[in-house]
Amino acid sequence: ATPPGQRQQVLSAQIKEVVAQVLLQESGEIDSNKGFFDLGMDSLMMMELKNRLQQHLGNSIVLSNTLAFDYRSIDALVEHLLVELSFNESH
Repeated sequence: ATPPGQRQQVLSAQIKEVVAQVLLQESGEIDSNKGFFDLGMDSLMMMELKNRLQQHLGNSIVLSNTLAFDYRSIDALVEHLLVELSFNESH
C-alpha cells in the first residue's frame, strides 16, 4: 500500500527495526551498510531475523533460511526484497 517512491525507505526502516530488536539495540545505532556479522549477529540471530521478517511479510514471499548469508547487509536485503515484492505484486 506504500507509494512506490517511498517503499525503499519504509522497508529499510522496518528491517532496521527488526535487526535492532534481534540485536537488542536501538535502531538508530544500526548502520544499514554494515554486514550482519559485523553488526554482531551470529547464525542463530540470523535465523531469528529471517523468522521475524517472515512474520512481517506474511505470505507475500517466502524467505530462505540463508537470507542473511545471501544478502549480507540491510541495504542488500532491502534491494532484494523490493525486487521480490514488486515481482509478486505484478503476478
